[in-house]
Amino acid sequence: MALAALPRSFRGLPVLTSIRREPMLYGRIHGVLRPLHGGFVSAGRAIVINDSCFRPNGRFGEIDDFTATVIHEWTHAFNNYDPETGTIHRDWRDNLLMKEYAEVSGPWEFRAPTVQDIGRFYVPGMHKPGDIIEKKTEVWIFKGIEALTDYSKCSPQEHLSDTMVHLLLSPESAERNAPKCSALLSKRFGLDSAEPTQP
Repeated sequence: MALAALPRSFRGLPVLTSIRREPMLYGRIHGVLRPLHGGFVSAGRAIVINDSCFRPNGRFGEIDDFTATVIHEWTHAFNNYDPETGTIHRDWRDNLLMKEYAEVSGPWEFRAPTVQDIGRFYVPGMHKPGDIIEKKTEVWIFKGIEALTDYSKCSPQEHLSDTMVHLLLSPESAERNAPKCSALLSKRFGLDSAEPTQP
């Protein structure tokens, strides 16, 4: 179901080469250790899926958690990759797709991260035992009106991923409740003209 829901524009990405199942995926975010449903590891060009998302439903309501998580994390591959130009950007702010999306989904207010905003992440099999990947998580304050989930208000990247989940799996709801964001994604990813590719 998850792969069948993906449009052709999601295929053959140079920034994504594998999907892995990992029972021990976790991260310390804003000082709280919590299991992660999934993650996109840009350095490893992989989506990692936690066993916790193998359940009928979760934060996306009627949409099964596995399908939603795969689509959500797959969409993160476009944070630094522009599918129209084939350019991989080091900073997502240089990506025209993300610039356009942040403008349409916002406005967003950025706050410089503090020591309390440091996230620590560990992915077994990708990081060495005992190795903790530490980074300051960006802090964004959502000031827009189109948000399909509370989590989408965390940042433009999470907003795009959650909107894409709804646009592919519940398009009428997405287009009704987030019309501007849905229109931009439909145009940029060819969703109006391209049928999903079967696996």
